[in-house]
Amino acid sequence: MPMDHLRLGPPASPSDREPRTVVLHRFTVRGSFAIRLGRVARLLSSFGSAGSLILGGACFLAFAALFGMSMENLEVLRGDKLILRGLLFHGFHGVKPEERKLGQKFLIDVDAWMDLRAAGKSDELSDTVSYTDIYRLVKEVVEGLPKNLLEAVAEHIASTTLAKFPRIMAVRVKVGKPHVAVPGPLDYLGIEITRYRSSSKRDQVVCA
Repeated sequence: MPMDHLRLGPPASPSDREPRTVVLHRFTVRGSFAIRLGRVARLLSSFGSAGSLILGGACFLAFAALFGMSMENLEVLRGDKLILRGLLFHGFHGVKPEERKLGQKFLIDVDAWMDLRAAGKSDELSDTVSYTDIYRLVKEVVEGLPKNLLEAVAEHIASTTLAKFPRIMAVRVKVGKPHVAVPGPLDYLGIEITRYRSSSKRDQVVCA
């Protein structure tokens, strides 16, 4: 990238700034934040175990603020989850005519966060969500009605998972295309999204 495209100061006005300039500025801000956090970390470390406890809590809050994530959602992502990896289905999603006509393989990963303690203690399937049920849901979406974008495929999987399985508090969906016409080797190209159950619905699940 030519050096004349690098802006390290405040971002330009929306009318004349380029997308790469915005990204660079965003990373510059986050980088400065990380440097300051590192200085605070070294200071708190000098206070021993008490400082370490304060540091842990500070880092937890800092990263939540930095990435726009609520404390409640952060707590969910630190908990138990169901994992489905490498699900492969043939679908007809895409914007090109040949994608709609011939179709292609789609690679799916799913993480579904829920409390697994009850199932761990009871050893009963009724106390958890079956992997095969999530698998079937993903299969129906990917092999179902074609969509233009991978984002729409992932959103459909995520929203349907949260709607169908009330115990699941959050879901992460990764959708990849292993066979893409690009000039070079690759495993796949794709997208990843994370969606959370709303606080009000979450409370209803807990009360139930």
